[in-house]
Amino acid sequence: MTLPGGLVALYDGRGRNETPVWLPEQRALVFADALTERDGDLRVWGTPWHEERSLPALRALLDLPFEQVIVSHGEPVHDRAAYERALALPAWNE
Repeated sequence: MTLPGGLVALYDGRGRNETPVWLPEQRALVFADALTERDGDLRVWGTPWHEERSLPALRALLDLPFEQVIVSHGEPVHDRAAYERALALPAWNE
């Protein structure tokens, strides 16, 4: 869904409890709770459906030409490489 200003609402596999946003002009993805930063690493918050829904939905976002990832928990700004690493790390469950 495209929002005013050209922002694009995305699906993160978490049942639409949160809606990440793609900012095309800024080449950035913005998340409230699907991702977090812990001890210097960007991490995916764990859910009961992590492997079956969350990871596939978050991997699909790699099709977007983003350069930055902004999160609301921990250090806020990360690069694409940090996002790719987060998808390979175990879910954050604390």
